[in-house]
Amino acid sequence: MTVPTDSYRQVLSTPRVKSLLMAGVIGRLAYGIIPFAVVVAFAERHGFGVAGVASTVLMAAIALLGPWRGRQVDRHGPKVVLACAAIWTAAFVLLAVFLRHIPWPAALVVVGIAGGLAPPLSPILRTGWSQLLPDKKQLQRIHSLDSIIEETTFVVAPLLTTATLTFASPAWALALGAVLPAIASPLLITFANISLGSDAVSFRKPETNAGPTPTTPSSSGRKRSLLWGREGQGTVLPIAALGTAGGGLAIVLPALAEHGGRISSAGYGFAAFSLGGVLGGLLYGRNRSQASLRSKYLAATVFLTAALLTLFVPGGTTITVVAVFLAGLAVTPLFVIGYLLVDEYFQRDRHTEANALLGSGYNLGSALGSSLAGILLTAAGVHTTLAALAIVAALGAFAVVLLPKRATGLAGDMATEGSLSGP
Repeated sequence: MTVPTDSYRQVLSTPRVKSLLMAGVIGRLAYGIIPFAVVVAFAERHGFGVAGVASTVLMAAIALLGPWRGRQVDRHGPKVVLACAAIWTAAFVLLAVFLRHIPWPAALVVVGIAGGLAPPLSPILRTGWSQLLPDKKQLQRIHSLDSIIEETTFVVAPLLTTATLTFASPAWALALGAVLPAIASPLLITFANISLGSDAVSFRKPETNAGPTPTTPSSSGRKRSLLWGREGQGTVLPIAALGTAGGGLAIVLPALAEHGGRISSAGYGFAAFSLGGVLGGLLYGRNRSQASLRSKYLAATVFLTAALLTLFVPGGTTITVVAVFLAGLAVTPLFVIGYLLVDEYFQRDRHTEANALLGSGYNLGSALGSSLAGILLTAAGVHTTLAALAIVAALGAFAVVLLPKRATGLAGDMATEGSLSGP
């Protein structure tokens, strides 16, 4: 039996792909463990009020400085990743040992520093795929598979943290989350074969794919954030809208469940959303449509908007679960298309920054969605809140229009070769 060249099995047989996936799992576990561990550790010592502040400081620092960290990696190479990993490890080991003995404002400073300098492992991994797998169909496969594995990792991480907290103290959970990036960072650099020089990151392809690799001169606008350009806005804003919808649903689903009489039934909605994300990733990974990435991005954001609107259909828990499952179907495809758009629209020496922007956009959108939903639920009720989330999703679809219909320059030339959308 022959295996199609763009199948999952063929992609996994590519040298270093499995190793990179393993390194990614190790690093991402830390990002699922640390937020939970920080809340528990601060709550145990200082109460839930301070714990909430600590969580906000951590997540805001990770999200807001994510693009900056990615830009530093693009400019100075993997030594930035190793330095960030060392600072992250030192900071959280320090908290694990001394949290009970230092004032909480000082502890918050440590959390902020660690979050601001969190090693950008996931953006680097996403950048590596576009260098390791030149075929665009294979690239679609690996981004889909990586997204599914990432989603699963963030299911496992809280369970692992819970087990650690059950049999040990929060300090041990902090220590576990502290050391994982220190393990993952050198593994990622080794398996991706990243140059350790002072130049921009260079993910070298296996010898079987060796050949001349286009290089990109540094642009005069290198210090300018990619978010100021149409390509950056058109790529990031739909992901930020997705984050807003996800963050809002985290507040709306319990409210809908309570209205139906059982707040515990909200768990069905959360599970359906995650299941939709996994299934959506599997289905999109096998997508063979020749439509442009821009058109697919628009279709996925419109689908998300329509799914949110189905929450207005009366029918109790069953309709809610179905509607949220449909919304979840758009999650992984939107991320996968976003990562593919990075490869299509941005020069190689800005890929890590662009990939980091996607993660930051989602996280900031999620924080905005949670806050917006909480305010609107209190002031105007569930239906107004749902309408607001649907409007934000629709704005994400409108933002796709900002993307030029064709990438220009070297990035566009590189993307056109073997592109999913054809010549």
